[in-house]
Amino acid sequence: MLLRRSSTNIHKFGKIIFLRESSSLPVNQSSSHDDSTNKNTMFDNKLKQQMSERIPRIEKIEVTYEGRGIADNAVMYMNKHLSTPYHCAMHISHGLAQRGVIALVKPQNNEEQNDEVNQDNVIDNKEEDPSLIYSMNQPLDADCRLQFLKFNMSQATPWHHQQVNKAYWRSCAFILGAITKDAFQTSFSPHVYKFPDISEKSGAFCCDIVLDEAVKDWKVTEESLVYLTKLARGIISKQLKFEPLLVEPEFAMEMFHKDNYRRSEIEKFHEKNPLLPISVYRLGNYIDVTSGPLIMNTSMIFHYVVTAIHKLHSNANVNSWRMQGLSLPEDLKVHHTVWSLLEKRARKLVREDMYDNDTCTSSSSNKENLLKYESIENKTKIYSKATGQWVNNKWASADPTR
Repeated sequence: MLLRRSSTNIHKFGKIIFLRESSSLPVNQSSSHDDSTNKNTMFDNKLKQQMSERIPRIEKIEVTYEGRGIADNAVMYMNKHLSTPYHCAMHISHGLAQRGVIALVKPQNNEEQNDEVNQDNVIDNKEEDPSLIYSMNQPLDADCRLQFLKFNMSQATPWHHQQVNKAYWRSCAFILGAITKDAFQTSFSPHVYKFPDISEKSGAFCCDIVLDEAVKDWKVTEESLVYLTKLARGIISKQLKFEPLLVEPEFAMEMFHKDNYRRSEIEKFHEKNPLLPISVYRLGNYIDVTSGPLIMNTSMIFHYVVTAIHKLHSNANVNSWRMQGLSLPEDLKVHHTVWSLLEKRARKLVREDMYDNDTCTSSSSNKENLLKYESIENKTKIYSKATGQWVNNKWASADPTR
């Protein structure tokens, strides 16, 4: 397997070779770059189109914030199709705006609910809560009651905590997708296959990728995991916003016209939910479809490591791999010894219910090596011996090419 390295030398770790793009192997960088540029252009144009169509003039909506007590409640008049839950939170307090993970939005008149809601909103709220789940960056479109969900909530229900965990896990998996194109040599056709619906109780989030058959015998090493972790942290350190965009299925099909996996996913969702739009998110230059809302931005992420890459054989015709990771937010930092235990657990292959027959095809010795690895966090971050906590900004400028 060839991973991108800026060094001109060839480094061998087991059977994995790291080369720069100027190697003798065929590399088609322009195609991948053009596709990314095209998606971003379409994203920007669609956003401008929606703004011009929905906002011929500024209209006001009444947003009622439900605080912890009656004294904390507030009524705000915000701009329809422009103001987001984050903007509402800023009117209340800076701290709330920084800590809000997702928002629960309950339309004042249920008969006037807009169909353009995130698909995950409807599915998860059928029986648990009449509210809709919104990203903090998703514009509000009607009078509503608003509640913010955070990582630390003393009076929330288990369902509320579950939705926060899902949004965080989903966002961390999205970052795995974002690093795929940058990490692997384009000559091996790296491609994000899907984001499996893995329970947060499994101990790891994941992203399934497809690689060329030429590297079906890739042996994952600790160096590979350290390298991928540094790439992910390079994205996190930029404090990028997760930008949502709700689009028609036809537009989504056009945006992903070169992605057969994603087109199939869009078609299946549209057949099941013909009245709902497709949820598309952008992080930096990376754009993909999601099954629900993501967190506000990457500044909420503290611990983050790529813990394992497992070979799958659910589809014998596809060279598919499951890239796994582990993360905790800034509000839930843990002692480095606790993190090491969590990280060791996250190296085991996580599964979906429908893919219980998926197994790791790595040799038993390779599995043992995964468990013997030292903490990836320890190799890429510096912690204080006095407090037992990692120093906040010591990995932000980590160079993935070292």
